[in-house]
Amino acid sequence: MDLVNDSLGQVPFNQSTNQRTYLHIGASDRQLVDVKEFKQEIQQALSHAWTEDREFAEARFLALRRLVDRLASQDPEQKRWRETVLDVRQHVEFIGREIDESGVEVEIYRSGAGKSGGQRQKLATTCLAAALRYQLGGNDYGVPMYAPVVLDEAFDKADNEFTALAMNIFTNFGFQMVVATPLKSVMTLEPFIGGACFVDISDRRVSGVLLIEYDGDRQRLKLPEHAREEASVEAS
Repeated sequence: MDLVNDSLGQVPFNQSTNQRTYLHIGASDRQLVDVKEFKQEIQQALSHAWTEDREFAEARFLALRRLVDRLASQDPEQKRWRETVLDVRQHVEFIGREIDESGVEVEIYRSGAGKSGGQRQKLATTCLAAALRYQLGGNDYGVPMYAPVVLDEAFDKADNEFTALAMNIFTNFGFQMVVATPLKSVMTLEPFIGGACFVDISDRRVSGVLLIEYDGDRQRLKLPEHAREEASVEAS
């Protein structure tokens, strides 16, 4: 988590005229009884694993058989137990703290807490971008030199607000975005791209590609007016 938090500290989570805030992620063990007992049983079953003593070997075998039988059981209660002990996502709680430049906590986000859909989307996208930036850029705080992110059917079911939010996040983290998107998202994406092409497929056999000029000054594609009107209708 420290490495991801280092990346999160390089790009503001929220930014206004008077304030910039940054996200810091922490994780805490939920201390689930079932999980604690399961770990103890695993340790017990693997204890004295290197000894050749027959008595210890027999005890390990019986302990492992009990665990295997329980994990393989189709009993509803045992299935619930299996999902709990094997799904590591349930073992920890993630806490996001939004902190301003003076170190004051201005907001807290808990995993599963009742935040709005937009807040949850922004939180998840920011954490994803930070993790990718560390993986591609290392821990020297540099922006990745070559870090394309390819999104197929990008933002197909997202509204324009989230589309712009996500693109801002990935752009701020230094990624080069390559997106394949339906026509309705084109106008929202225009400020974040440097060019585009239109792909058309006929009868699932013949395809064609048409390059579209980009107006860098106006940050928009040079689309025919009827295509822009069609995109507006699809987006509404």
